[in-house]
Amino acid sequence: MKVLLVATVLAAFGVIAAPVLAYVLASGGPRSSARFRVKPVTQAHLGMFVDTLASFSVTSQVAFPDSPERLWKALLHERAYSWLPFMKGVAYLDDQQSVGSRRAILGTFLALQEQIIAFEEGKRIAFSVTGASLYGLDAGIQEYVITPTSNGGSLLTWTVAGSPKFVGFLPLRLTTPFVRPFMKRSIKGVGRLT
Repeated sequence: MKVLLVATVLAAFGVIAAPVLAYVLASGGPRSSARFRVKPVTQAHLGMFVDTLASFSVTSQVAFPDSPERLWKALLHERAYSWLPFMKGVAYLDDQQSVGSRRAILGTFLALQEQIIAFEEGKRIAFSVTGASLYGLDAGIQEYVITPTSNGGSLLTWTVAGSPKFVGFLPLRLTTPFVRPFMKRSIKGVGRLT
């Protein structure tokens, strides 16, 4: 009985302490996004990482009525991701946006630092995660591809792939069908910035 009580108290403490710790670690702005190093993925290994090396990979597509130019500007806007709960936006750490440039994605409980590894103005941009406010990510990427549609709009293809440090051996790709609808809803928010 005492063991059960101790386990319950420790679990309750963990439920309260974990988000508080995440908040504290992410609250340092762009600095906190590089608290823990993450293995970078190079442009040369991007396709292989997405297709086979990452323990989790999901791609989602959403059509927008906006032109590719407007959608491109929205993706690179400092308020990107701010439409998501607990997300604040993006802080660019370099003056220009090109291969090698860095940015921090800032959230209430998580901050990530990314570096641009592929850049085709108005068409494609890929980021490798290079740092995080929380320990546990081994490697991660995200890629956006914008394709013009015949009606003057755009088709946005968003790919996210990653591997955690501890459970990277698990078949996390099996979760793709459950994550894809969330990604679709999430990326539709970029339309608010166009």
